[in-house]
Amino acid sequence: MGKKIAIQAQLWDNANLENDFTPIFNEILEAGYDGVECRFTVMKQ
Repeated sequence: MGKKIAIQAQLWDNANLENDFTPIFNEILEAGYDGVECRFTVMKQ
């Protein structure tokens, strides 16, 4: 099994994450990352 690569969502700016995480999450998926790290407050939406 190869290594998995994740990205930190903070690169898109925390204010953007609080407004709408969905387009950012879709962009991360389309880029081919295996995972994403973000603040727990983003996932409560």
